[in-house]
Amino acid sequence: MAFNKGDVSVKILVVGATDVGKSTLCNFLASMNRSTPGYNPTLGVRILEFDRDVAPQAKGAMISVWVELWDCSGDKKYEYGWPALMHGTDGIIFVFNPNNAASERELEHWHTRFAAPLKLLDSQCSIFANQRPDSETVDVKATRPRLSKALQRIPLVPLSLQDNPNGVHEAFDSLLVNIVSSKTRS
Repeated sequence: MAFNKGDVSVKILVVGATDVGKSTLCNFLASMNRSTPGYNPTLGVRILEFDRDVAPQAKGAMISVWVELWDCSGDKKYEYGWPALMHGTDGIIFVFNPNNAASERELEHWHTRFAAPLKLLDSQCSIFANQRPDSETVDVKATRPRLSKALQRIPLVPLSLQDNPNGVHEAFDSLLVNIVSSKTRS
């Protein structure tokens, strides 16, 4: 199957600790209905490519965005390759499990390793709090005050693929619009 690249192309890294649902999120956003039982860690990085139509302004014309979604392993044994992954990055989605305090604390590490060196605007990043279906519901807004000042400026999105799949797409589209806007300004 041949794909046509969109009007604009963007590269978005998806980073976070191991076993927080990065691959599940990426599969969902790329409309891949691939589900495997149990936990299958990503080896290094996995790249998903797809086209997404978004409206950059409320009444503006739709534009086609070619998305490269880089699903990065959270395993620190791949850390040596992270600088190569970062080349040409336009945006980042940080994923964490709000039911796991260690995952939340690691957000600062991921921000320091990825967003800070790339000098991305806060609007070019999003934090997705992945509320897993098999876990207790957590008030994600209560998480915000515990985050560092740098992370508090980045949009925090409660993520529930089962309860609110449209909300996940809306948050992703909003991030795409912000990235496209920053690319056209520079």
